[in-house]
Parts: sequence; C-alpha cells; structure tokens
Amino acid sequence: MITLTKSKTYVEEYALSIVRIESLEPIEGSDFLAKTLVNGFPIVVRKDEVSIGDVLFYAPNESQLNLQFLSKNNLFEDYELNNNAKEYLSVLEAADKDEARKLCGYFPKTGRIRMIRLRKCPSMGFLFSLDTMINWNKGFKDFNMEEHIGESFDTINDTLFIKAYIPYVPEQRSRNKNNKRDKKLARFNRMIPGQFAFHYDTKNINQHIDEIHPDDDVTISVKCHGTSAIFANILVKKPLQLSLGRQMVRKAIRKELYGKKKLSSHRKAFLDAHNKPDYTVGYGNVYSSRTVIKNQYINKNRGKGYYDVDVWSEWNNRIAKYIPEGMLIYGEIVGYQDGSNKTIQKGYDYGCPVGTSKLMIYRIVMHRDNNKIELDVPDVLKWTEKLIERAPELKDIILPIPILYVGTFDNLYPNLDHANHWNEDLLKLMANDSERFGMELNEPLCINPAPREGIVVRFNGDPIRGAFKLKCIKFLEQEGKNVSAGDIGLEMQGN
Repeated sequence: MITLTKSKTYVEEYALSIVRIESLEPIEGSDFLAKTLVNGFPIVVRKDEVSIGDVLFYAPNESQLNLQFLSKNNLFEDYELNNNAKEYLSVLEAADKDEARKLCGYFPKTGRIRMIRLRKCPSMGFLFSLDTMINWNKGFKDFNMEEHIGESFDTINDTLFIKAYIPYVPEQRSRNKNNKRDKKLARFNRMIPGQFAFHYDTKNINQHIDEIHPDDDVTISVKCHGTSAIFANILVKKPLQLSLGRQMVRKAIRKELYGKKKLSSHRKAFLDAHNKPDYTVGYGNVYSSRTVIKNQYINKNRGKGYYDVDVWSEWNNRIAKYIPEGMLIYGEIVGYQDGSNKTIQKGYDYGCPVGTSKLMIYRIVMHRDNNKIELDVPDVLKWTEKLIERAPELKDIILPIPILYVGTFDNLYPNLDHANHWNEDLLKLMANDSERFGMELNEPLCINPAPREGIVVRFNGDPIRGAFKLKCIKFLEQEGKNVSAGDIGLEMQGN
C-alpha cells in the first residue's frame, strides 16, 4: 500500500508530481533526443525511453531526491554510492571503461537536480518511470499511475522523498560579548495574532497556467533579485514596568490559578479578576526577512547572528518612521550589503553605488476597522512615488516597482485563439517576450551584465489569487552555476 502525502515543509515548487507526456518535438541535429513540456517547464528526453501518452514521475529543477532511491537505481555518478558497485568494478577490471561508465548515473552525492542543456536545449527536471520506484519500494508494484495524474507530493509512506536543494553554508557565529547576558534576559513576545503575516508564496505560473483566463485583469512587473523584507507599523504588546512587589503578587496569583490544586468557583473568579495582563496594546514597529521576524521579542539579541549581514535592520532604521499606523509594506532589498563590495545576490547591483542598497516595495497591506485592505500593484507604485515626494531623502534608495503591463491577457496578446491551446501559447509568448518584458535579456536596471530574473503577475482587485512568477531560463541557468560554485544568496542561507 502506497500513500502519497505532503509534509509540513511541503513546497509545491520542489515537489514530485505524476504527469502525462502530451507532446514530443524533435531537436535539430539529434536522431534520438526530443523535447517536451512538463508542468510548463522544458525537458529533454530520449525518444526510445519516452513516448506520447506515457505517465511518469517528474522531479523539478533544484530539488533533491531521496538518496536511497538514487542508490537503488544506480543513478549516482560515484559508483561507490550505487547498488551495483561490485558489478561496476568487475566490468572495470575487464578493461572496459565505457561499459563500466554505463552502469552509473549522473547525480552528485547530494541528489541535486540541476538544469542542463542538451543540443542547446534547456532541460529542467528529471523524469522517471514506475519501474524505478519499484526498485526502491516494492509496494509500487500495485500502484496505478493513471489514478494519480496531476497529484503532487513530497512524502511517500511517511518518508520524505524530495525537497528543495539547500547547499551547505558554514555557520559564522558573531562574537558578541553580550550573548551570555542576553540569554539570561526574559523574552517578551510582542506579537498579536492576525496583525502580522509573512508574504504568501509566489507560485510558478508554468505549473498553474490552466488557472489563467483571457479576461483576467492583471499587473505584470519586474521580478527583482535580492532578499525579501517586511516592515510594519502594527498593533503589538508593550510590556508594563511592574514594581518588584507587583511582580511577586502576579507570580503568586498565576501559580495558584494555573497550579494542580482544584479551586472553588469563587476563588477562581477572584484570581481571574486580579490576573491582569503585564502589557498594554499599541502601535509599534515590526520587521522581518522572508521567514524570520527580527524583533518579535523584547530583550532578544538581534545582532547579525550566523551571518555577517543585517540588511533588514539597516533598512528598518531607514524606513520605519515613514510607515503609517496599521500598514505593512513588503519589499525586495537589492544591491550591495551595506558598507561592503559584496552584492546581496551575486552580480545584481540594480544601479546601486558599491556598499549601498535600494528597497523595491511591491506589496502593501493596511489594517482598517478590523479589515485588511490589499492595494493593487499600481496603487503600490502611487504610494511609493508619493512617499518619495514627501521624503526626497529617499529618492536615491527607494526603487519604485517597475510595472511592465496593466490590463487583460486578451489585450496583451489579442491574436491568440481561445479555443486551441490558448494557455500554452500564452505561456510561450510571455516566456519569450523580450520586447515587452525583457525576457532572456540582461537586466537593464543593473550596471553589471546579469540576466533578468523574470516577471511577476498579480490580479487587480483580487488579492486572494496571490501572485505568479515566470523566471527566465538564462537566469535559472546562471543561478544553478552560482550555487554549484558556492555563491549563496541571503535567502538560501535561511534568513
């Protein structure tokens, strides 16, 4: 019995899926290779191994596969990691290096899947058959692939099978003389539920192209390559300064109230009435990276931590005073790490002088009368422009979001046939639209030559649908090379 599930750390972008091969196109200059689209991504296959109509497993680019699975199927490039290591040595001893090499695969010891080019065609991901799964887990003998087409998952029978590839980054602990003192300080959680929210995941439009419609009213903007940040002026808990006597009384009340001894209803009511909170509520500044609230706690050491950067704190000091009560701004910090000649993302300066950075605000949420209001992207741009007008000192360090198009897809590409492969044709046009979107070109916002990361699609007037991203092939290829070379951006470092 095989069960396919999603773990708590499931990320759609790096999940395994079951797909049907819908088409195969020839590759010029090759008799045995063909190309196809899987979940919207190009992949090169062998004609003698893959046919139209086949149902296969698909693992996406920059994911990491179960190492035991790779070993059982002899897919590692290092023969010592494979199940057939003895057979490999036997063939090698017979002085047949070419035959021995055929007994190995091409996966590194990490199990990472990375983009490659075959006959100049990009291939993003790894397709494999049910037979390879059976080699790893015999329970797949009775598995019906047809019944699970379109499903995505990362866990098989409670075993994590696939995850995002995260390269190893050595820890560099900061030497802070106050660390011991800080650990002794009580931490007070400032956060109030419902006030703060991390940015929702931006989905790959490749995998969701069927959710797009001709009459969708959208804003398409440049996707900048930096590190995410959130700056907010929201309701938080503010600790009261209690006298020593009041602290002792409060401690005694809570000890009795939450102790094991059963209390009478009158005694409990009395204690509840005197169990007053040790905080007040008011507006306060909160800031975060993509995944970590940097000042969630009072008396928490907010130094540079494991990494010798704190671009979020630096930017919070610059922008916090300009944020109205009840507002959260979501942005991308781009350029250089402050005071350093090292860019936040390798090669991407976004016109910043060395040692400086810029903030591109791409999303704004406001709390008003117990409601959350999400601004459309054009309104985010207007707010940013007015901010710069009010505070000219921000002119050179705030990057207004570069909007490329506002309107419907029908008006964007009016000649597309609604009845025949409209979604697929739309994806192809957008992915290759260098004139409107700068796809597959160098980023004009940068001084140093670097490929544009891609574009982001947001739906006007409908925040629930979130955002979709479309990345350039050249960017993905360069990013893979950087990771292989050990050049890791801040977000991959877990900040």
